[in-house]
Amino acid sequence: MSAAYSIKMAAQQAGLSPHLIRAWERRYQALTPARTGTNRRAYSDSDVERLQLLNSAVRAGHLIGHIARLPDEELRTLITPARASVRTTLWETASHDYLGAALRAALALDQEGIDAVLTRARLDMGTVRFLHALVVPLMREIGEAWHRGDLRVGHEHLATAAVRTHVGRIITEARVSVTAPLVVVATPSGQAHEMGALVAAATAAQEGWRVRYLGPGVPAEEITAVAEQCHARTVLLGITYPPDDPRLASEIVALGELLPTGTAIVVGGQSAPAYARALGQARATLAGDMGELSGCLRALRQPGRLASSDGERRT
Repeated sequence: MSAAYSIKMAAQQAGLSPHLIRAWERRYQALTPARTGTNRRAYSDSDVERLQLLNSAVRAGHLIGHIARLPDEELRTLITPARASVRTTLWETASHDYLGAALRAALALDQEGIDAVLTRARLDMGTVRFLHALVVPLMREIGEAWHRGDLRVGHEHLATAAVRTHVGRIITEARVSVTAPLVVVATPSGQAHEMGALVAAATAAQEGWRVRYLGPGVPAEEITAVAEQCHARTVLLGITYPPDDPRLASEIVALGELLPTGTAIVVGGQSAPAYARALGQARATLAGDMGELSGCLRALRQPGRLASSDGERRT
């Protein structure tokens, strides 16, 4: 007899959140679970397997709206390598559509509109694609438009607030084991632009890391104190602007000197390559984009990469 799982148990088995499962059922009729006598959802083994297939397909780049009603056998064929080019075309097209819609909403100061676009995009694209293919280019476009004078500060702040809410939700909703390695995420002292670091924190959560997000402008001493207290395996820094702050180079070097031996430093962001010399002195890894960041985080989760917790310094 097939097992009957609660929505929480089914979500854990499928690697999804209960909120997302409900949304897929309500909006796309992806599946219809049985109901108990008290009208609670009851998922069978086959329901859980279908959720796992849908999750795999969405993470591979398919849009949930295009695949929600496909039979399981067709879902299995979608996640084979032979369909990679089709997957890429689908999610890239969708991200461009959503990007334009989000930019128009920001220009109109339509807070409800941009929130609705972001909600639909995450459901359709899946969390990882949403972060990397929509949020990152959206914030880049918003920033460049502000620098050009096409948007006012108010437009930029409205869009940033909406994105911050959605990305923050991804971090808090992530189902991460209490025994998973921990990463401390921040921007260093003098860095006020935090969206890249926030997206990086959400990416880390999706890669199975426990996250301690400190926000923007945190001095090296404070980052070190948190990393030591939490026994962090990795410190992740976001560096967006400017590319020529001499104090920032000193902060990076200081962080490398202060952190315990074995605590990795990973740095990303638009201006990060400009500090290559300081990164080398700190023995930090430069992640050129979010794809490289995900790869770094996966590698650092491998056995043998545990951070030292004995207080020994890196130098």
